[in-house]
Amino acid sequence: MEPARCRRVRANGQLPGHVFRTGAPSLDLMIDGRLDSRDPIAALELVRNGRVERIALPARVTMQESGWFLVRAIAGVAYTFRFASTGPFYVELGNAPAKPERASARFFVEWCDEWLSALNANPNLTAAQREDVLQPWREARAFWLAKFD
Repeated sequence: MEPARCRRVRANGQLPGHVFRTGAPSLDLMIDGRLDSRDPIAALELVRNGRVERIALPARVTMQESGWFLVRAIAGVAYTFRFASTGPFYVELGNAPAKPERASARFFVEWCDEWLSALNANPNLTAAQREDVLQPWREARAFWLAKFD
């Protein structure tokens, strides 16, 4: 069976990956497209800054905060969880890029901490190898920690 495809979905005529920038406090979007699937589709969803809502295409959506969104199709298959998703679209309102939610930043800081601990404890690394491997993780941790501000 071939899974569903959301490749033809566009927002205001743009493909996933597009960054919508406006100085306005909100942005109206028309999301349209075609979904191909051999499986029955149980739901079509808009995932907006991590929050999920059901939609039907075409859909008129108003973004009132900077962030991201994608369109996801959930297949109605009982024996497995099957879905198709677009890549994200990005929205910057008031000429301000989106800031990740504190919980998301915390997740990545904790994830980096887990890897830093595991890599520090790895007996198969020489001191030089360990330092080479740890440095990018330290940088990633600092990046996400700065998102708390």
